[in-house]
Amino acid sequence: MPLIEINADPATLGTRTRADVLRAVNTAVAAALEAAPDAAWSIWRDVDATGYVIGGDDATPYEAALPPAVHVYARRTPEEWELIAEAIETVLEELLELGGAAILVTTQPFRG
Repeated sequence: MPLIEINADPATLGTRTRADVLRAVNTAVAAALEAAPDAAWSIWRDVDATGYVIGGDDATPYEAALPPAVHVYARRTPEEWELIAEAIETVLEELLELGGAAILVTTQPFRG
């Protein structure tokens, strides 16, 4: 069961809800793994411009959409990790208003 944590600017949601995006991510990941729909769990954490800094003291304010940082925790093969990351990226690129911002996906195996 992958646990997917999406840290993103709520402004990227546009007219969608967090739940809409989370359900779409879970569905895409489950399909990529050829698993039951409840195979993936996800969490959305809001990060806005006040909680996101790029650079140090002389950094200019970041005006574009903040790139979502997605952390995935699971016990999977390298091939499955690739499928999971691709599914997440595809859904977020489709549903969020990113203005060309990258989607940062990290993976972390867990014990269990």
